[in-house]
Amino acid sequence: MKYITVTLNPALDMNIALSGPLATEGLNRSVGAAFSPGGKGINVSRTLRALGCDSDAICILGGFTGAKIKSMLSGEGVNVRAISSTADTRVNISIVSPDYSFSGKQCEINNPPVRGDDAALDKDFMSGKNNGIRPAEETAEILKKVNILLHKLLEQNGDEPTAVIFAGSIPPDMPQNTYASLIRYCRERGALTICDCDGDALRYALAAHPDYIKPNLDELTQLSERRILKDQIGIAASEISVTTDCETTVLATAGALGAYLVRGHEAMHVASVPVERVLTPKGAGDTFLAAYLYAKYERGMDEKKSLSAAARVASKKIATDGGRYPDLSAAV
Repeated sequence: MKYITVTLNPALDMNIALSGPLATEGLNRSVGAAFSPGGKGINVSRTLRALGCDSDAICILGGFTGAKIKSMLSGEGVNVRAISSTADTRVNISIVSPDYSFSGKQCEINNPPVRGDDAALDKDFMSGKNNGIRPAEETAEILKKVNILLHKLLEQNGDEPTAVIFAGSIPPDMPQNTYASLIRYCRERGALTICDCDGDALRYALAAHPDYIKPNLDELTQLSERRILKDQIGIAASEISVTTDCETTVLATAGALGAYLVRGHEAMHVASVPVERVLTPKGAGDTFLAAYLYAKYERGMDEKKSLSAAARVASKKIATDGGRYPDLSAAV
């Protein structure tokens, strides 16, 4: 299987470890900070690389932050297929305190892309005016390049099976049905399609009947438009799969509640793998998705074993400091 990931809104992640509990007012001191490439599709490519599997990572990169992401990914052996942008790639911040005062979660701040070197000095930055929206002509050109690059890669792969993973948020200057259009395009060419996003982007994508969607519990709740109790996760996922005439498999992750694979009215569940101390909860779902695809399509495992392997790989990742991806192959 060949793999292509599409990340329209990547980020340079800044991971910060505090020396004490987070103070919402006043000074906080860190004991360590590190940068890592971020964005759901990029995380999938990094996981596949850590499992010993290649992928083409299509991503939109701009400015010094985009250059840093490209350099770091190349250093990890990820095949970066960058499309340039005049907007600096956004910086997202993750904060963890030593006493784990966030109840097992890290504090995350996700930012928009930034346009212009003087953007940080904009007196109106609190208004949201400086949100990285590009000129309409540039956005249209970027989307055209994404389509051309996808076409080129699918043509290069020829008759070899290809999985295309669309993951992460859609930038504010792009239509929320962008993934849906790309999914239809890839399905027409026989590619396996996987989508991992949320909100309207996921609703539009679902209407295109991707082979898989990978919601977490919050995203599943948004799709269902109702509160989902822990014993209703499989039912909610089944209802969503049925709306696609059972063409879409729902691969739902629910943290400590484990993970579900649901296709139509058939469902299976695996428990989460206990971790002594969670160090990096961010990206666990992306790691799970990549590991599932690797186990099923590279190792030939059945769906139940692939789910279990994905749970083991995700548990190893979240027990790792910062934004690193260690060798994960032994966990499969």
